Amino acid sequence: MDHHINPAVNQILDIVYSSVERSYILLVSGFRDMAVDEFRAGLLTGLLLTKIYCNEEIIDGAECADIVLYISSILDNNDIEKAIEDLYIGIEHRESNIEEIAIAI
Repeated sequence: MDHHINPAVNQILDIVYSSVERSYILLVSGFRDMAVDEFRAGLLTGLLLTKIYCNEEIIDGAECADIVLYISSILDNNDIEKAIEDLYIGIEHRESNIEEIAIAI
């Protein structure tokens, strides 16, 4: 079955992805300023953005604080494997949400 996707959806997704790209660049440079190596800076930024964009509700201050604490704990514990696992789970969740939105429209 072929789903017709409203062109407005593509426009919205373009805006979201361009915002993510801008956010990614800013966050990576922020982590690099904190003396985080390039690989970890990219990984942590991906994790942070995934947690933000996959959240089904608007993020409030407490959730932002939780995310910052979570990222700090990854840095402190050097728990890169856990971060990668969380990142992939978040990406899968986000992709299914985008598909559901496209089908609904």
